[in-house]
Parts: sequence; structure tokens; C-alpha cells
Amino acid sequence: MAGDLFLGKLIPADQPGAPPAVAFSEQTDLRASVRNSDGTFAFSDIAPGTYALIVWTPLTSFVIEAASGGLLKAVVEADRTNDLGTVVIP
Repeated sequence: MAGDLFLGKLIPADQPGAPPAVAFSEQTDLRASVRNSDGTFAFSDIAPGTYALIVWTPLTSFVIEAASGGLLKAVVEADRTNDLGTVVIP
């Protein structure tokens, strides 16, 4: 992956049917730790909430989309481990 992987907090839209906003800062938000050379990644110590995966480089950043379309959302609950399966990063 060319860039760092972060979690950005999803903020519900004010208007029905509108997509959520993503609040993100490369200086303060959670950065993934890459576990090994096969691209496996993990986040730890995440507050409960709904997040989007973000790829960040010094030149650009973008939100990862789900294979079915729309944002790939990570719903975090206290004391649970989530497996997002295979995440394709363009």
C-alpha cells in the first residue's frame, strides 16, 4: 500500500438520504499497524462508533469504498474484535 491507513469517524448527514461526512486528521486519528508483509493490518484501542477506512499520503487522501459500493464502514463495539475481510485498496 502506498500510504498510511487510518480510521475516520463517520458523522451522520443532516439530510435524509445524504451520505455521511468523514472527520479525519492524520495527526490525531488512529493509524493502522501493519502486522506482516501480506498486508494484514489492525487497529487497537478504538472507541465505540462507526468509522471509515482512509488511505493518506502527503499528496492526497481518499476513503475506501466497499465492493458493493458506498463507504466501507467499520462499526466498533466495546470489547469486540471485528474482521473486515479482504479490503481492496486501489
